Amino acid sequence: MLVAYGAALAENIATEKLSYGHSGGKVEDKVSFVEILQLGSSDFIIR
Repeated sequence: MLVAYGAALAENIATEKLSYGHSGGKVEDKVSFVEILQLGSSDFIIR
């Protein structure tokens, strides 16, 4: 899980232009994406 690696990794691998769209219509930028990882309220998986 990306969460297990921490927000520091996400901060380093995500571009400043990150735009993540959820199926419910919510769109996040890099800052909000990293914040969600810091809060532990995400379940992203790296394989």
